[in-house]
Amino acid sequence: MRRYNLLCYTIISVVAAVLLSNIASAQYWFQSGGRAISSADLNNGAGVTIQTVYQNATYGSLGFWIGETLSNGAFIQVGYEITNSTGYYSSSCLNQSKSVFLRAGDPAWFWEYFQPGGSNNQSFCGGIGPNGSAGSNNTFDTYSFKSNGDIWDAYFNGQEVGSINLGTDNSGVNPPAAFAEYADTNKNTWPIKNVTFKNMFFYIGNNTRSVPVGYSSISYGEGSLTTLPNVYGVEEVGNYTNYFVVGSSVPLLHTLTKLWQIGYNIGIYSAYGNLTSSNNYTAYTVVPLSAPDAINISQGVREAFTGWTGSGYGSYTGVSASHSVTLYDNITETAEWHTQYYLNVTSQYGNVSGGGWYDANSTGTISVSSSTVAIGPGSRVVFDGWSTGAVAGSTPIRVDGPQSIQAIWTRQYYLNATSAYGNATGSGWYDSNSTANVSLTGTTVPINQTQRLAFKQWSDGRPESSISLKVNSPIMINAVFERQYLVTLTPENAEGAKITGVNYYNVSGENTNRSIFAFAGTEYNIEYIYYKGVIVTVDHQFNITGVENVAFMTPVYNIVVNTQSVFGTPVNASLNITFKNNTSTKTYSGNDGNMAFNNVPYGYVTGYAEYFGVKQSVNLENGVSSYLVFFTASLMALIISGIVIIVAVARITAEYERSRRPKEIKKSY
Repeated sequence: MRRYNLLCYTIISVVAAVLLSNIASAQYWFQSGGRAISSADLNNGAGVTIQTVYQNATYGSLGFWIGETLSNGAFIQVGYEITNSTGYYSSSCLNQSKSVFLRAGDPAWFWEYFQPGGSNNQSFCGGIGPNGSAGSNNTFDTYSFKSNGDIWDAYFNGQEVGSINLGTDNSGVNPPAAFAEYADTNKNTWPIKNVTFKNMFFYIGNNTRSVPVGYSSISYGEGSLTTLPNVYGVEEVGNYTNYFVVGSSVPLLHTLTKLWQIGYNIGIYSAYGNLTSSNNYTAYTVVPLSAPDAINISQGVREAFTGWTGSGYGSYTGVSASHSVTLYDNITETAEWHTQYYLNVTSQYGNVSGGGWYDANSTGTISVSSSTVAIGPGSRVVFDGWSTGAVAGSTPIRVDGPQSIQAIWTRQYYLNATSAYGNATGSGWYDSNSTANVSLTGTTVPINQTQRLAFKQWSDGRPESSISLKVNSPIMINAVFERQYLVTLTPENAEGAKITGVNYYNVSGENTNRSIFAFAGTEYNIEYIYYKGVIVTVDHQFNITGVENVAFMTPVYNIVVNTQSVFGTPVNASLNITFKNNTSTKTYSGNDGNMAFNNVPYGYVTGYAEYFGVKQSVNLENGVSSYLVFFTASLMALIISGIVIIVAVARITAEYERSRRPKEIKKSY
């Protein structure tokens, strides 16, 4: 046999010239059959089932086989042959002894190979079965070859009949072809009985695949003369797929006429995305599957692709949106979807995470990258929770519908309270419009016995050591210290005499003893003194320049209660007196009729004086003294006696005068 040559496909023929040495002048190798579509290339072997037909060839020999050129140029074929001469033949190029007996017209299986580069093109290499080994007339036998690494094995009905290392494990770009060949002849008129080929297949690894598309091939073997037409035809058998017949009585088709095509449907179904389709493809066609990751249904709602569910041999079931399936059979692919909702997480400050699409009723986690974000010197915002009411910076969210969640922030300002002395407290971050309490401990620093440094005020002018501030911006506040001098307070009564025993002094709102420290150049006011249990209003302002003594007048008076008779003579009356502080005293005005009370606050006394049962009220204030006049019993007796005497004298005088008048003479008429 000779290699066939059609559109760069080369297949080696059985070398009938070696087997049939009596036809040395033959120059034609007519090859007619079917070859596979190019999608059957890159295979690891091939096979076909061939009808065994007993027949003779007067000139040349007949061969029926399947073969292909390999990726490195090597060649392998396997089938059966029919010799035109009975005799012994060598079994292979490795065994030149004529040990195989063949009878003309009886089919015997054979396998043949050629190494890369055609190094053994002129000699038969392979193997021949015994006479009639191809089976009885009109039976069908399967012939195949398959690689196992670089080793290629030839099979007859699944039984290995030969093996050879051909230096490659695949066919490269060469698909298999199955031929009926009239070999080593110079005639084209010898009739070839019709022989049926069926179920041509190829190997991908250890898996077999039917040749999806077969084309006619009317050609010549390699090295053949081509001037004599190839008149041996090929056609598909009825409507059987992957069946074709070769012979003299078969119509002569043009090369590359389609003999059969195995077709499969792929049905693609989807509830969303308009993916539904059903198409017919050539067998083993690689069909891409593609689905969008998601399809928007409404605002914040979409259907997300979860995968394909396939049925049928070679179908795909998995999660990849883009995938390819090879059609080994009719298959269906259904796109699966599930509902997702959009969780929109926003924040005016910082970075938030957790937003995005979530499966319906799943749980997501939203979080904020930082709980505080600086927005300027002394200003920041602090995470205060989520618009859902959750307060944790990282919190789970059940996504049962579209949601929009916002991070809530509170603006804060820094209050910086400082002092060169003592300890200023209250510094820190405060919520906007909140109230901060600032205070200073250690408000004085001694210098000597008469001078010291003392807190005077805060830098905002407030003199209290503890203050409250409304925080609505960054605040810097500093405690101001100045020198103070010792001031001695000397109170005087209304007469200018010094008074002692003052419990305390109230100077500009603060109670103190008679010695205070005061700032130079600052006006102070002695508002009142607490003296003898009475708050005595003073309202005396003073301003110092250094260590000083401050004397001041107070409404404290010396008062006198004077008791005397109506004749101005003193009487010793008993006194029952109450002072401003509600204390009382009982005493006497004395034989001289004078009772003095010294340093009386406001000069206030109230009560009464009593002398021999006669009472007179006493109500004094503001230094006014009292003069009380009493009518005594002896004075009353004296007055009554005087009146009696006067009346007696008057009556005696009247009688005397009457006695001296002349007597009237009574006239009678």
